[in-house]
Amino acid sequence: MPAGRDSADFDVTAQAVPADRQASIVGSVPERSASASLALWSVQPTFFSFTNDPPYFSGVAPARRVLPPSGAFYGFCSGRQVEVQVSEGSRDTWFARVTAPPNRPLAVGTYDVTASTVNGPNVFLAGAGLNCSSGWRGRFTVREADYAANGNIRHFWMTVDFRCSGTGPLMRGDLRVSGIATGNPPPPFALSCTVP
Repeated sequence: MPAGRDSADFDVTAQAVPADRQASIVGSVPERSASASLALWSVQPTFFSFTNDPPYFSGVAPARRVLPPSGAFYGFCSGRQVEVQVSEGSRDTWFARVTAPPNRPLAVGTYDVTASTVNGPNVFLAGAGLNCSSGWRGRFTVREADYAANGNIRHFWMTVDFRCSGTGPLMRGDLRVSGIATGNPPPPFALSCTVP
């Protein structure tokens, strides 16, 4: 840490964990020490999570994760576009729409979204304070896109790194759905897309 400073930013790298856990981070000098807790989330078959850098969106938590059964996941796909809604009963609801470039299926890969790609690859995220009227700018990565021969989606997983208008605080997120939507009762999670 530079002399005269009492804080510093640093990157943390972690391995995949089989279950959610808390990690302790401790920094010390001879005169004092400081500690903090870091949440490590395991990868689940179905989940939605995000983190925000300051300044935080008004009314949005710095970090959030939604899992079944407390969250119900609904979705569908049409051609090159996947839409998913995540609902926590009366608490919060989020909506995501992910679109591939024209005449292409939404396949595994990384897609850049800029002002010039409004008709190309795109992501729209809204709900619980995440609304961005001037559009998200950044990139999304489709990590899983497992389609059946009839076009139904067995698994879909994407990650996003975005800023509102390209200038707001950075938001990172994960959205993964597998099989059927979960909830009480579990509704069908019928998705179909263009098969690559």
